Amino acid sequence: SNHDTHTRRDIMTSRMKELAQKYPDFFKRGGHETEIYCGGGWYSIIESLIETLTRIIQRLPVEYKGLYISYIKEKFGGLRVGTSTTHPSFRPALSLAELKAQITCEMCGKPGILRESQWMATLCDEHATHLPDISCIPDELVEEGNQAQSILNYRNHIERKIADEESKLIMFFASEEPTDVQ
Repeated sequence: SNHDTHTRRDIMTSRMKELAQKYPDFFKRGGHETEIYCGGGWYSIIESLIETLTRIIQRLPVEYKGLYISYIKEKFGGLRVGTSTTHPSFRPALSLAELKAQITCEMCGKPGILRESQWMATLCDEHATHLPDISCIPDELVEEGNQAQSILNYRNHIERKIADEESKLIMFFASEEPTDVQ
């Protein structure tokens, strides 16, 4: 039921709050406390994002050192992360996290896919009993009458986008002088 999912999400959200204890600089700044509203299945995605942002900030001018995360939330089944300040090099790091979340169960972190009925959520088969409809797959990736192949096509499509964002970050970190990521 809807209530069960929300109770479970509250429990999982508390796991996300562990990140705030682990990386206090990113979550509490000048009286601001980060709004966290998403399931613990995305914990490692957010942790990896924080580690990447930490590495990026080390290469940027001092005014970026005060960066904090203003919110982490699930919206329309996807991950949304807001930062207190922006820089072109943050974009691939944020995109990477959002893309990984598109194929990761928000509840447990296993492979998942966006599902939709009364509301939308990215879930694995185990957590999706109440959200059976998979309608997020673009038409050009749908294999008529073969849902498993359609899901695989979609995952491969997202994995290619992930690889693109990862290569942008690799280029950024490989550059001698800190430069903007296009």
